[in-house]
Amino acid sequence: MRTAIIIAAVFIIAIAMAACRCRGPKNPPPTGRLIEFNYVVSGTTVEPIQEYRLKLLDNGQVSLSSTGMSAPVPGKVTLDSAILGQVARIIVEHRMQDYKNSYQPRFEVLDGEQWHYSAIYDNEFSLNSGGHMAWPDDNGLQEICTLLDSCLFENRTEISR
Repeated sequence: MRTAIIIAAVFIIAIAMAACRCRGPKNPPPTGRLIEFNYVVSGTTVEPIQEYRLKLLDNGQVSLSSTGMSAPVPGKVTLDSAILGQVARIIVEHRMQDYKNSYQPRFEVLDGEQWHYSAIYDNEFSLNSGGHMAWPDDNGLQEICTLLDSCLFENRTEISR
């Protein structure tokens, strides 16, 4: 009888966790200094739909480039390193370290968009996630893209295609 109660309790807890999308313990936020961030959305064409590359340079500044057929503000600019801190803050606020490794639709899609993001830190820690026609529920990636687009737009005098 006692075993049946324990099994029932475990079953109820598992159903409750699945219902609230609890996945057990959360990953701790990344430590170290963010030195690189990449995000790309691609489809069936050779050129990506949208791609962002943010990288710390040897001189302490940061290179930001945006390319792709649907890039809102295509180009390349050099920024102050504070932009990496802003992106790192968004990663922590949106718990992007808890993103699944791979997002897939519930049904098979033969065409469509694929995406991937990576964040690399100076202590050799990195975050990676991607998917095909499925994305995380929150808007962390969208918030980072909006921030990077605004940096590109504000510094558009340096933009070159």
